[in-house]
Amino acid sequence: MTTTLRPRSTVLLLAAVMLCCRAGPVAAETLRAAERDLVNFAFATQLGSGIYSLDGRTIQVYRLPFAWTLSEPRGSRPGIRFRFPATIGLYDFRLDDIVDDGIPTDLDTFSAAAGIELDFPLGRDWHVLPYVEAGRAWDFGGGTEATLYSAAVHARRDFEQGERRLRFNAGAVYAAVDLAGAGGHSSLLKLETGIEARWPLGFQIAGSTLDGGPYGLVEWYADRPGEPVERSTQSSAIPVQMELGFTLGTRPAARLWGMPLPRVGLAFRFGEDLAVYRLVFGSPF
Repeated sequence: MTTTLRPRSTVLLLAAVMLCCRAGPVAAETLRAAERDLVNFAFATQLGSGIYSLDGRTIQVYRLPFAWTLSEPRGSRPGIRFRFPATIGLYDFRLDDIVDDGIPTDLDTFSAAAGIELDFPLGRDWHVLPYVEAGRAWDFGGGTEATLYSAAVHARRDFEQGERRLRFNAGAVYAAVDLAGAGGHSSLLKLETGIEARWPLGFQIAGSTLDGGPYGLVEWYADRPGEPVERSTQSSAIPVQMELGFTLGTRPAARLWGMPLPRVGLAFRFGEDLAVYRLVFGSPF
């Protein structure tokens, strides 16, 4: 017997899963500094590549959004996409360190995850995109590691107006971190919405047209962990973070070893006692 999940059913199912996860236990143990660093690094990966301040230390985070599309949506059948995001982190690293010490050869933190994303077309250029991921994170300097898992669902519309390509996105993301052997647990639940516009820039790269454009993103944290999401321990307000950025890419997407190369860009993220620059690899949302 074959069961077909409708988009509305999928959205409700994932929403129920995220709410149940949000109600899970929160550990009361006091984490040592290395464990706090690892928890903070894990949630920095949800914000994407950038430079963050954690417990008085600076960490540069680089997120590589590897993915592979197995099939595109066809009729009532959803598309299937495998996700393999990897993230590296460097503590207290500055660009001028390269002059004295060269490019760093040792990573301070590393995470890798695997997941699956489904693509349900709704008509009028709208798609519902649920995904689940699980992985592991390591803080090599602190000798700690943690399990990461997340679930999300997004509604997205992509359409064209002449040469311009527009994207609207709205969704919910749940993510959690469980520290190995320490019993520590932390989670976040955020709602987000974004808009992006891009158009050809009049240049050709390897037979593909270079395009670029700005985007804006607003995120509301209904459940928040520690830094870098929360910057002030004295405030009980639910934080709202905003991001403005610009990305560059090609159409059609340039490929390397059969995989499309991600878009790249630069953004500025700001909110309650937060102001950071962020490198963008892949779609900004």
